[in-house]
Amino acid sequence: MYLGSWKPDDFLRFSAVTHRADTGAKADADSLPAWEIYENLTGTPVDTGTMAKLNDAGTIGFYIDEVELVSATYEKGKSYTLLIEATVNAVDAQIEHFFQIEAEVDANTISAMTSSAADMANEVLEALALATGTAAAATASTITLDGAASALADYYNGSWVWIRSGTGAGQSRLIDDYAVTTKVATVSPNWITNPSTDSVFYVFPNGNVQGGSAPTAAAVADAVWDELTGDHVAVGSTGEAIAAAGSGASASNIADAVWDELTSEHVTTGTMGEAMGNAGSAASAASIADAVWDEVMSGHVAAGSGGAFLADASTGEGLLKLDLSTVTGEADRSVFNAIRVLRNRVVVNKNTGLVTVYKEDDTTTAWTANATLEERNAISEIDPT
Repeated sequence: MYLGSWKPDDFLRFSAVTHRADTGAKADADSLPAWEIYENLTGTPVDTGTMAKLNDAGTIGFYIDEVELVSATYEKGKSYTLLIEATVNAVDAQIEHFFQIEAEVDANTISAMTSSAADMANEVLEALALATGTAAAATASTITLDGAASALADYYNGSWVWIRSGTGAGQSRLIDDYAVTTKVATVSPNWITNPSTDSVFYVFPNGNVQGGSAPTAAAVADAVWDELTGDHVAVGSTGEAIAAAGSGASASNIADAVWDELTSEHVTTGTMGEAMGNAGSAASAASIADAVWDEVMSGHVAAGSGGAFLADASTGEGLLKLDLSTVTGEADRSVFNAIRVLRNRVVVNKNTGLVTVYKEDDTTTAWTANATLEERNAISEIDPT
């Protein structure tokens, strides 16, 4: 933007309003915007500074500053560029203005106007526009800008494109995306009348500083989790709840809050809330039991599972193949101890009649019995102890 022609030692006052790149809404900068002033095409600034927030309590993102155009630095007949840089929500952006010192056409002196109203209107439009030209092509949802359009990707995102004359004149659309390699701007909503190669367009800013880019999902996530909980304590807000949980809530309080929550408020498809709500309001104990006993055994044959064991038992194979060597705590008169005499080591003391039946290791005694011996040491009776 042209700030006019100034005299040496004047005070140049300038301002800026910062916005979020993702929404276009006004927002305070992460830190005070900085500015630099360059003389003509010189690459080193001749002056620098930091802007101040104006009426902090009553405004959002409104910054202002002024600089004295001392004659030792700002020379008559030269042009100067003012560059303002700001960071909003971790997104860097900038805007530039230019002014002159006692130019041949002095903005401080009102001279006779020789331009027509139409010429003046054109000058105003071109001064405000980010770009203007004749469309190279268009579709129902796009317009191809001319070759002079910006070489920065997404530069016009969030701006308005207006068809001033030619096919589709009078229409304006929001630019959703700008592809720098093709100069194609995607707009919304669709054109009512598609522009053509005779359509003269103007691109105007929509409140955001051009050249900024929206933060990535990762950057947004980092910003959320790095935010101080002390800054978000509005009653009933998520921030208040998280802050309370982090500074005082016990495990039992949290558990109580979870189990006291109404299931009807958590019914999103596929969530645990939905599943618990369905479980709590539908199946009865009787219906669950029926479902268990009516289940087809062939659907539950994973090795080592209860289903596999029952399936084998139903054919007589399960119990016959069962390895009982790891069983402990069995009763003296259990079935397990009874069948040990058929497979394990058994010792009969012919002198005392003591019968000892051993466990599966053939060393540890499982149980003993007193045998009554007849003639020739024949066993006529076994009495387990």
